[in-house]
Amino acid sequence: MIWVSSTFTATPAEQARVERLRSRVRLLRYGSDCYAYAMVASGLIDAVVDKGLEIYDIAAHIPLISGAGGRVIGLDGAPPLCSNGIIAAGEADLAEEIRDLLA
Repeated sequence: MIWVSSTFTATPAEQARVERLRSRVRLLRYGSDCYAYAMVASGLIDAVVDKGLEIYDIAAHIPLISGAGGRVIGLDGAPPLCSNGIIAAGEADLAEEIRDLLA
């Protein structure tokens, strides 16, 4: 399962990117705020795609997800705390795969 923030779908181009992702996953959900990051760290969901975050929205989640074996990367290739959006995934390879799919 992948959660996508509603802020990620603000434009038709972004919505098309999400639809590309939706075609490749079993279940895609919208919303959840910080709860989804805890679910990634605990292994209950596979990934979160989010946009429009401030540093305080994600900074505390990065070490939790990383410590659980996951990875948080920037949507645009920048470090997650400097990026215009993030992908948090329970597996490093999945984060990269999602970023490639959304490109």
